[in-house]
Amino acid sequence: MLQILTGPESGRRIYLKTGQMASFGRTEWSDFAFSYDQRLADVHFSIETNDDTVTLVDTSDGKGVVVDGQKVTKCKLISGQKIKAGSLVFEVTTELLFETSGSGPVAVAQKQAAVPIPTELAIRVCEDLELSDAATELLDQTTEVLTFVDHLSSENLLLDALRVIAASLSKRKALWWAANCVESACADRLQAQEHLISLARAWAQEPTTENGQNALHAAETTDSKLPACWLGHAASWSGESLAPPGLAVVSPAKHLNVQGIMAALLLAAVFINPAKSTENYRNFIELGKQVSKTTLDWESKIA
Repeated sequence: MLQILTGPESGRRIYLKTGQMASFGRTEWSDFAFSYDQRLADVHFSIETNDDTVTLVDTSDGKGVVVDGQKVTKCKLISGQKIKAGSLVFEVTTELLFETSGSGPVAVAQKQAAVPIPTELAIRVCEDLELSDAATELLDQTTEVLTFVDHLSSENLLLDALRVIAASLSKRKALWWAANCVESACADRLQAQEHLISLARAWAQEPTTENGQNALHAAETTDSKLPACWLGHAASWSGESLAPPGLAVVSPAKHLNVQGIMAALLLAAVFINPAKSTENYRNFIELGKQVSKTTLDWESKIA
């Protein structure tokens, strides 16, 4: 397992099976692509897992890979080591149990396996979702969500793709994704937004009434032109009730949280450089696809 320790996907875990070869880099030539990190090579490094060894190979063509502070070209990995590639840092965990046989170590059990990715149909996710006519025409009865997102992206229907991702993720995970997108796109001007981003993440990790109210209060006292302001609203719109504690429950309208998330993403895409909005939208989409395939640390804590 590789756990990402830095950047917009901090906390994400990537699981590799015994006998698997996986590549990591910036472009789709890699099995695991991180398009937002311009310091990565197209294919930066590969990892091969066998019964008793995990081996890393530098394929970065000079950009370099560092393991526990030392630059390497090829090495065996063990639990606890940290890999630095581009701006990203990964922590390694090897979780195989071994027994000794006449032929050497033999893997007998794996403590954690790759999390299966649920298949969900786009037609169900998009019920009552406000999509463009062009996007609606692409919907059918059998297309799965991520395939539909790819179709929308290829047709340059990027805002529709973002809405579908926001609606397909759980409300907690959608807010976590949006917070990471805002943080990544606004990295050069984060000072006034860091508190709201942390409050949004706090609600995603623990969706309590108190955390929702904290996020809402911060949003109501922040400039609405700041992308992170809408993360606070989205957090409050993602809970069970819009009413303050102690009052009758007022359930938020379906997809109201999506509206808050979209407001945050739209502002974040143009916040630093409007000319890069399309590039930012595509980065948001790629991050959303990756988040949808990942089980985050906190997801099992509160249903």
